[in-house]
Amino acid sequence: MKAIAAAWLLAAFSAVAAPPAATAPYTTGGQCAGLPRLALTTPAGWCVALVANASQGLRFPRRVLEVAPGRFWLVDMGGWDPGRGRLLEFSFAPGQAQPAALRVLLERLDRPHGIARGPDGRIYIGEAGRIWRTPVADSVTPEVVIDALPADGSHPLKELVFAPDGRLLQPLRPWSTGLRNSLALAWVPTVGGGHLLQGENNVDDPDATQPPEELNLLRDGSQHGWPACVGARQPARGYAGRAGCAATQAPLALWPAHAAPLQMLAAPSTAPSPFAGRLLVAWHGPRATGHRIVSHALNAAGLPQGPPLSVVSDWAARAGVQPQGAPTGITLDSAGRLWIVEDRHRTLLVLLPDPTAQR
Repeated sequence: MKAIAAAWLLAAFSAVAAPPAATAPYTTGGQCAGLPRLALTTPAGWCVALVANASQGLRFPRRVLEVAPGRFWLVDMGGWDPGRGRLLEFSFAPGQAQPAALRVLLERLDRPHGIARGPDGRIYIGEAGRIWRTPVADSVTPEVVIDALPADGSHPLKELVFAPDGRLLQPLRPWSTGLRNSLALAWVPTVGGGHLLQGENNVDDPDATQPPEELNLLRDGSQHGWPACVGARQPARGYAGRAGCAATQAPLALWPAHAAPLQMLAAPSTAPSPFAGRLLVAWHGPRATGHRIVSHALNAAGLPQGPPLSVVSDWAARAGVQPQGAPTGITLDSAGRLWIVEDRHRTLLVLLPDPTAQR
């Protein structure tokens, strides 16, 4: 395979579930910068708007990315059966009453999930069994980069993230091991390098408080303990007395059990956003600890510090108002707006400056 532009790439996965059933719709109240407003808690001066839902054709959206100013591509898996996925496009500019209608760029994809811009300017898409790229154009013809990836088992999805140093981890040798369900990956650039961070979806034990989810720093050769060790180097169920957890890499931080981190991104320090220089994470989990967007401060070394702070919260189900939140994918656009996709509710949301807020 010919050399391609810079990439760190890890295959990562999400728990298999049935395609989402129809959910109770959001009840909007008032406007958020001209769009229907949702009753969610946000930072002061911001509000969450409903952009699109199943009535606009969303089936099982997982990721969204701004590919050019005001132009967005959205990855919709369609469900858990192969061949139902689509790549969609819409446009949105400040002051629009509604985003442009969703347009299908490509269909019959096999459980597409990851989407990222490469240093070559092309967009890379991770399907269950392959990774391909395409220029940003009006029509899309996939150029396969890596093929014949494992696409079976209970965690078939692929996530990808790029680093700026010109390397592709290929062949797909292990980079970091002892990881479970690593859908949340983020590259944090630093002076002279950077860090690859991972949000661990730990095993769903019946205990509501254990084991915690993990925020890990991945290094070449690091071993993080799964399946014998979980959390802060603790033996997993059934491994007491034989796990050897002290020799594994300790997490940078622990998150609540069942929070289910599904996407993570480091907002550039220059972003026109209140989240500039912070790490943003989508917690998808249905328990009280999940269904929210959180952020971490990053210290001078580019590593998370302090507790996670809520960005979008109060997302519990409320009859006649809203379903329980299910954030799956997030992205910051060039104007500093935070976009959110929910797979379970088939919705696209956006966090916008609130023109009605008191200054």
